Amino acid sequence: MSAQEWLQKPVKNSDLMWEKVREVLIDTKNVLSHEALVEIKPSARLSVYSAYYHDHIAGALLPVYTRESILEKLYQLLEKLPENLGILVLDAWRPIAVQAALRHDFRDNLVVEYPNFNDAQIDEILNQFVAKPSQDPMAPSPHLTGGSIDLTLFDVASNQELDMGTSFDAMDEASWSHYFEESDDLETRQIRDNRRLLIHGMRSVGFSNLPSEWWHFDFGNQLWGYYTENKAFYGITDIKDVKKSS
Repeated sequence: MSAQEWLQKPVKNSDLMWEKVREVLIDTKNVLSHEALVEIKPSARLSVYSAYYHDHIAGALLPVYTRESILEKLYQLLEKLPENLGILVLDAWRPIAVQAALRHDFRDNLVVEYPNFNDAQIDEILNQFVAKPSQDPMAPSPHLTGGSIDLTLFDVASNQELDMGTSFDAMDEASWSHYFEESDDLETRQIRDNRRLLIHGMRSVGFSNLPSEWWHFDFGNQLWGYYTENKAFYGITDIKDVKKSS
């Protein structure tokens, strides 16, 4: 499927059931299960901005790391995208301390935004956007596996991000990937098309998309296994497993 065909295909809504995600088996015998992390180095059409480092989130790192296969898939997508577009990576492998800090900070923000909500209501919203920190080998936090990546598209000539309708990490109904599919006016149709290009492009090289976050994609971990009906093969990995550049 070409980029032009991606624009003609709606983004459908999907369920988000974390209890089912955590039940997906992780195949530790898969040849990719112990694949190394690599640092994502920027190039003309692959930009890197460590969002949480620049936001001063506790434990966040300036370099952004991902699994080797995921980096290869990003280059595969660049071959399919129009030449005027590039990929901006915002986050990928995430230490457990960063996951815990994000969960804490986002929860505090929700309490302020929804003062009349009880704990259960706050957690229901929070769970759509920030996974619970987990070092359980059989149910790890997605970013802790190195199998999750947050990214968007940008125009190479202007270096401007494409309009996706919300900012990265916005805890908003409009962040759901399918939100602009019923758009009628020109501005929101452009947002819809930008999301179609990103989401279908990522799917074309093997990723799944988290339906509550247009920017979040997975390969090889339990989220990917749940949405593609496969066994996962990426479990917990660590900074000590980073592959050194030659």
